[in-house]
Amino acid sequence: MVAMLLPMELAVRKIAAARDESTAWLSLGTAVKILLAIPLTQALYGFMLISAMFVREVRWRGVAYRIEGPWKIRLIEYRPYEATSADVSVSL
Repeated sequence: MVAMLLPMELAVRKIAAARDESTAWLSLGTAVKILLAIPLTQALYGFMLISAMFVREVRWRGVAYRIEGPWKIRLIEYRPYEATSADVSVSL
C-alpha cells in the first residue's frame, strides 16, 4: 500500500498541475495520518476476513440463511421485509 501510494500521488499531482489546479492538498500531518491508517486498515481487514470465514448463520431483513459450506447455503427463515420509518434515513 505504501509503495503504491507515492507513485499514485505523483501521477495525480502531475495531472492536476497540467490542469493548472492546486497540488498542495497533502500536508505532512495528512501524510502521517495516512501512513498510520494503512496498517490499521490492513489489520482490521484481515481480522474481519478471518471472522467472516467462521460465520454460520446470516440474518438480514427477515431472511435467515445457514451456511454449511461453500456451495451449501440453506434458507432457514423468510419473513417479507416491511420498511419502518426508522429505515428511511438509513443508508445501505
